[in-house]
Amino acid sequence: MKLAKKPTQRLAYIDIAKTIALMLIVYSHTTNCYGQTYLGSFFIAAFFLLSGYTSKYNVPWKQHLIKRAKRLLIPYLLFNVVFILLCRNFTVYDLLGVVYSRYRLGLEGSSLPVMLRSLNGPLWFFTAMFLADTLFIKLAKMVDLINSNIRVHAIIVVCLLSASLLLNQIPFLLPWSLDTVPFFALFMYTGQLCLRYNIFKDVLGLKILIILILLIAGCQINGPINISIRIYGHSILLSFLTGVTGTLFLVWIGKLLEASKIGSFLAKRGKHTLTIFSLQMFVLHFVNSATSFAGYKGTSVLINILFGIGAVIVVFIFGEVTSKILKRFFPSIF
Repeated sequence: MKLAKKPTQRLAYIDIAKTIALMLIVYSHTTNCYGQTYLGSFFIAAFFLLSGYTSKYNVPWKQHLIKRAKRLLIPYLLFNVVFILLCRNFTVYDLLGVVYSRYRLGLEGSSLPVMLRSLNGPLWFFTAMFLADTLFIKLAKMVDLINSNIRVHAIIVVCLLSASLLLNQIPFLLPWSLDTVPFFALFMYTGQLCLRYNIFKDVLGLKILIILILLIAGCQINGPINISIRIYGHSILLSFLTGVTGTLFLVWIGKLLEASKIGSFLAKRGKHTLTIFSLQMFVLHFVNSATSFAGYKGTSVLINILFGIGAVIVVFIFGEVTSKILKRFFPSIF
């Protein structure tokens, strides 16, 4: 199979896929969300896989580390400080949540209290991405993705899956998503393999139909997942399958739309995903408050869906405006 060259500029279909994934994430956090079993199965995985696809791992290690720390850790601290000050939550658990960077300490059903309570729940993603990216880059440099054969790649994939399975046995959540980092790194490694072997180029026709069938079947069998708190559904393998097939489906949509005005519009939003991702719960808090103030009880499915779509639009508008302001004052970070 012919190897592909590394992308040297932003790819519109990648930005479109990221934007759609983020829309699904925001929608999943709205009141009365529908389709969580299907939506939640791949939207987080898509960010890691697509990040791996566009990653340039051949830069000097120190340079890459500094760049990613500026891009991920500085915004993480900045947004946390702002949210805690605005919400005026200064308890031990709130401050510990920022250091620990997890929504809570315990697994599902645990009586341990929530830590990220200042509308900063989504910020776990920054530290998880930083560590997953660090592990992925280390593996990529060690393996030499360009010259390694399929057998070597298979060994890496099996090792990352095995590490994920072992870490899933820990009875509590580790700081900075250390227990899920190998799983996220697996998606990044898979993204780089998609680049090396032109996988995205071949997502057409009958193949996309098979991908869609596998995605729907995988979601139905595996059930709801929430990787941020280590809920993989019934199987980590199925969670990996739905993450990959869901991302391939988003890429197909991105390629389908990239030459259209809608595609151009979505691609431009893709440049602001991290800020929008960070602000989503903050904006949704006010949207939900406004809905409650209006007296709506959430009894109509159609109106619930329309409210959800409206909430997503509001989050994106506020997030994009904020992102542009931040980029103007902190261009090297945002």
